[in-house]
Amino acid sequence: GYQRTDTNGLGYGTLVPALESAGDVPPDPFDDRLATDTRTYDDVSNANGQLRVLWQPDAAVSLLSVTSYHDNNSPNLFDVDGSAVFLTTAGFINRHSETLSQEFRLTGTGDTVNWVAGAILFKEDVSTTVRLTYSDINVLSGRPVSPADFGLPLPDFELCDATSDLLFGSCQASVEELSDQKGDYLSYGIYGDASWTLDPTLTVTAGLRYSADDKDFQYRSAPVASVTTALNALNAAPLNPAGNLLGYSTTGAQHVDDNWDDLEARLALNYLVNDRASAYASVSKGYKAGGFEPAATPQLSVFDPEQALSAELGVRGDLWAQQLNYQAGLYAYDVDDYQIQVIENGLARTVNTDGVGGYGAESELRAVLSPHWQLQLAYAYTDARFKDFATDAGNLRNNRTILTPQHSGYLGLDYSSAHYDWGRLGLMWRTDYQGELYFTAQNTRQDRQGDFFRSTAQFSYFYPGEGWRIDLIVRNVFDQDVLIFKQDVGAGEVARRASPRYVGVAFSGTF
Repeated sequence: GYQRTDTNGLGYGTLVPALESAGDVPPDPFDDRLATDTRTYDDVSNANGQLRVLWQPDAAVSLLSVTSYHDNNSPNLFDVDGSAVFLTTAGFINRHSETLSQEFRLTGTGDTVNWVAGAILFKEDVSTTVRLTYSDINVLSGRPVSPADFGLPLPDFELCDATSDLLFGSCQASVEELSDQKGDYLSYGIYGDASWTLDPTLTVTAGLRYSADDKDFQYRSAPVASVTTALNALNAAPLNPAGNLLGYSTTGAQHVDDNWDDLEARLALNYLVNDRASAYASVSKGYKAGGFEPAATPQLSVFDPEQALSAELGVRGDLWAQQLNYQAGLYAYDVDDYQIQVIENGLARTVNTDGVGGYGAESELRAVLSPHWQLQLAYAYTDARFKDFATDAGNLRNNRTILTPQHSGYLGLDYSSAHYDWGRLGLMWRTDYQGELYFTAQNTRQDRQGDFFRSTAQFSYFYPGEGWRIDLIVRNVFDQDVLIFKQDVGAGEVARRASPRYVGVAFSGTF
């Protein structure tokens, strides 16, 4: 398959009053008007292919081979400050990845034991060119500097004045930094999983998986002379002596490589309380590989893998001749070396925290109200917090993880008419609720989205025999104003809004 989308980029809008007035736009992230100093874009194309081959010598055993290929190109450019003033722009002028995977999965069934065993190989080649452009003059002019902060016996001065020019060189109207990155990544794993029915009421499932990752990273970023890099070098001393904002500078290509492996396991129990209800419990250990993100030094550019231990306990079942289905569960998890993305100079970089601990509850209810009406109701509670996270702003221990609402849920109502000679009609309504969430690990009040409701409606016509259908879809029915991003990414506070009300028509059919 092939898919391509070309949009206007990330759509940051500045919230800095002086920058808003420069672009003649109001201080409102929901105004739908953006004033940028450059043409932004986000050009994404994906090509996919998959080959599945199943061999089944008898009813009890089968072997499945899955070969997958994926090619992605996704260059982009966005205005970091989201304003009509040229301060900072960033993007991937080249971003390409190519992946190939092969999995063999052997499955067996028996009277009391069902099992699966397999192996998987995943190969990925990535190449990116990151470009960061900024203006010394527009960003720095007039900012006061106290040399005493750096241990220098000199009087205070302002950046881009005569003293600044003497110490750091002249401020430039435009500065460009480039970073070329290539990655050669290989992952593989073997796994086995088996379920034993010990008696008619109890089933035990156990599994093991061995995962390994071997990653080679090539990086090149020439040193750039500017007032901005000179100041960054002073602030980062003794790290990053050239002061490049994209990461440490090189005189040629440098290689960084690392490898990780891990043994993961899970154990699950399912107990049949009666013919209408069951209880389940599980404990599992998970793993997520480390990787590379350019930072101040080669050593700081490597982030470690994260490991998670989780447990779950719950019940599921139905009542009243399956007119009501329910599920409810409790869970808890503990993650070591939790990976989080931070944004510096408009670009995201992955770093490790000491870890995250979390717990929560989930519930879901589905009810058949009549032959034509169905109701769905769900609620979830999550409390996930950093165990330890040392930053320049202090230790963020016990802060909530980003983009994680404590409360969420939905209410849905579906209607399906009787079948007529001309076809049938369908109606769907769903209202989602999301509690307050934070966009930054600092959990500041200004960088958050409060709780909100959003509704979706769909009216459908089904042709007789249901070979084709037409859907009228309305998303965000009440045009609720919601932010999906808000923080200072390097040039003042910016925000991005979620999609406003959308009305569309879809046609689907089988031929």
